[in-house]
Amino acid sequence: MPHETGTLPPRQRRAAALLGLGLPAAQVALDVKAGEDTIRAWQRDPAFAALRDACLDAHMRAVIPEAINVFVEQIRDSRDKSASLRQSAAHRFLAIAQSAASQSAAVEVRFDGAPAPGEPEQA
Repeated sequence: MPHETGTLPPRQRRAAALLGLGLPAAQVALDVKAGEDTIRAWQRDPAFAALRDACLDAHMRAVIPEAINVFVEQIRDSRDKSASLRQSAAHRFLAIAQSAASQSAAVEVRFDGAPAPGEPEQA
């Protein structure tokens, strides 16, 4: 049963969105002019927690493709002869891909010039 996040006051909606972006509670408290104890209390409210989590999910979904592209560029950079950096980038890429695949909803990531899944690479 979804929680009614629209019934939250504007300050709580802003606080939930900022927490969803990963800001610490102390910074959020300053922004919305509330105490840290108030922020912690709000986080126990199911509607507030649902909105915070939805904002976090949206933020992560927006960032994952960009992060993967950074790692792919590191892996494909022919000027970089550092095997260690390439190995590290590949490891991070696989960890992100595994994390994205384990989410309940699929995250589709496309790379410019890359073949669609199941299609062979062109030489």
